[in-house]
Amino acid sequence: MNNFTTGALTLQVAIENFALKEPFHISVTPAWWIRMSFTVTLEQGGHIGRGEASGVYYRKNDDATGIVKQIEAVRRTNRSGYRP
Repeated sequence: MNNFTTGALTLQVAIENFALKEPFHISVTPAWWIRMSFTVTLEQGGHIGRGEASGVYYRKNDDATGIVKQIEAVRRTNRSGYRP
């Protein structure tokens, strides 16, 4: 049995800050107390899916702000049929 949903697929992207319970340490960077991440929400026919990620500090434009810009840059070229 297939339960495919019809209707437009919407995509929302947001940047969120998450406070860490304890500081996060890596030997080559200062400690982090807050981690910026991005959240993607997809909705279609009353069904909602969410995902979040932060990227990595050592790759150019791989932080939350850079990733959101990349998503926005390809938003209209997606061929799956979603509408912003």
